[in-house]
Amino acid sequence: MGKDWKIRKNTEIELTGRGRISIGDGMITRSGVSILVDGGDLRVGDHVFFNHGVSITCLKEISIGCGCKIGNNVVIVDHDHDYRGSLEDMVSSPVFIGNRVWIGANAVITRGVSIGQGSVIGAGSVVTGDIPPYCVAAGVPARVIRYITEGCGESESCGESESCGSRRGDLQACLPGLQPAERKERRDIGCVEDRR
Repeated sequence: MGKDWKIRKNTEIELTGRGRISIGDGMITRSGVSILVDGGDLRVGDHVFFNHGVSITCLKEISIGCGCKIGNNVVIVDHDHDYRGSLEDMVSSPVFIGNRVWIGANAVITRGVSIGQGSVIGAGSVVTGDIPPYCVAAGVPARVIRYITEGCGESESCGESESCGSRRGDLQACLPGLQPAERKERRDIGCVEDRR
């Protein structure tokens, strides 16, 4: 377990069965966050932010990379019911969320998906398939609507970089939610390995 967490009231973390949780440094949760690990393996990288009402249920494996921003009321699950069986029959597949992913409010991340590093998931989206790195995906089901210039993540000032173009007033999706000084500091953070 990491250090320097900021966990607000009404955050619930429940571990049952042979479940395992690994959480890096600097995790922040707002109120109403619910994390249930029932026999699965949940890994959360350094400096991950969970906004109000986030719900994570892990029966098999969920991996969330470092520097991720998870919006209000996002649901992340690695399982669902087998419609042919009883209510107790579950189908589980791992979920991998890369480093520096930004997931907008009310999005749903379903079992068996990978979201590539540096991507942005639009508010209200339902992710049912893999999302490549450095893109913006939105919709039901979520589809790539544009790609983010990959070199942008290395730029000191995304909004002023020639390779990125002007992003002021846009999503500023280079490293979502990070100011230029924070980008420099966080380059050497031990992050969850991108499995793509």
